[in-house]
Amino acid sequence: MSQATIDVSLLVSGLEKRIDNDYHRMGRWRIFHRAAGFVLTLLILTLPLVLAGGLASSETTQGKLIALLITLVGGLNAAF
Repeated sequence: MSQATIDVSLLVSGLEKRIDNDYHRMGRWRIFHRAAGFVLTLLILTLPLVLAGGLASSETTQGKLIALLITLVGGLNAAF
């Protein structure tokens, strides 16, 4: 009976260590997702202003790249 108790306590302590390790790794991912979402949201808000304000024409290569970047950032922001 005591052997079974020792095995269970070893399994539980191993599980607690794995859960603690996963908790810390997920915390790093949470920070990454928040930062990525913040930066992407800023880009979504500012890039259309560049085109609308006339700082770059949508008919030039630069303007087309900005429009493409707005689309790409919008899709990435939806993912994060």
